[in-house]
Amino acid sequence: MGAHAVRLIDVGCSAGLNLNVDRVGITYGNGPSLGDPSSPVQMSSSTVGDRSIPTRAIPEVVARVGVDLDPVDVGAVAVEGVGVAPTIPTLGDRRASGHSIIGLVVFGQSALRAEAIGRCWSQGRMLAWLAEAQ
Repeated sequence: MGAHAVRLIDVGCSAGLNLNVDRVGITYGNGPSLGDPSSPVQMSSSTVGDRSIPTRAIPEVVARVGVDLDPVDVGAVAVEGVGVAPTIPTLGDRRASGHSIIGLVVFGQSALRAEAIGRCWSQGRMLAWLAEAQ
């Protein structure tokens, strides 16, 4: 199960970089790849812990909307830390802990569901998934 198409809405949109997540190729240290393998932007990431990475295809992005009153300089963009997005659970982690929480927010017809699905260090170069891949 899962979405076949999504609309990306990024508030405080990091110069639009987060709106292009589907246009990046990511190869994980234990072999699997996600994203666009033909993209000129390629990342590699190692995983820690005993959870597997998600293997389902990235849904088609049908809309991209960035909302930012004061856009940042692309040369200065960083991964946000614990507690920066108040909707995403912090799992009891402290601010300035050296890692970021990877959050998933789903907007339904009448409700918003937010959950923490992983932690990342070093701007996504090392990941720890918190839930089994679906």
